[in-house]
Amino acid sequence: APPLAAAATVAGLYEGTVPGEASDAGRGAAAEAALRQVVVRVTGSRAAGADPALAPLYASAARYVQTLRPAAGGLVTVGFDADALDTALVRAGQPLWGRARPATLVVLVLERPDAPRTLVGGVEADEKRAIDRAAQLRGVPLAWPGALDAAATESLVEAAGARRGDMLLEYAPRYDASGLPAGRATAAG
Repeated sequence: APPLAAAATVAGLYEGTVPGEASDAGRGAAAEAALRQVVVRVTGSRAAGADPALAPLYASAARYVQTLRPAAGGLVTVGFDADALDTALVRAGQPLWGRARPATLVVLVLERPDAPRTLVGGVEADEKRAIDRAAQLRGVPLAWPGALDAAATESLVEAAGARRGDMLLEYAPRYDASGLPAGRATAAG
């Protein structure tokens, strides 16, 4: 990884968007579900959302709510008091992952029948949207290669196909990234 990679500040770290309603009746369940999302993001632990040791925190989720607003598609966005939540998590022995986090450059090549290999980043694809959603839920800032010249695109596509991480890491500093997962999406998966 590059030795001096900039950190990206994660926006919305203390907000969760979950199915629910903004009414008084739906507020408690939405707050708890959103708090589970936020705790995973803030601690960096996937298991934190289901950790039995945090059950009392989740049961009192409403006390940390600062905002609750309707979102599209029957969802609500719940914003939590960052300072109060951080204090509660530290008291519960949980680690905190700061707002400034290293960006990760994602190199994903789509391989589809009867189509040229495509580097995701400069094009919209279902695979990119799925990865973006998962990263947002975990609070991981991503960088995608944007519009590159043909030679650079082909170089990334070839390096990803050959699993040449050393070649791919040469691109990370261009995107202020400190890590790099690379993969191929084929018709088989």
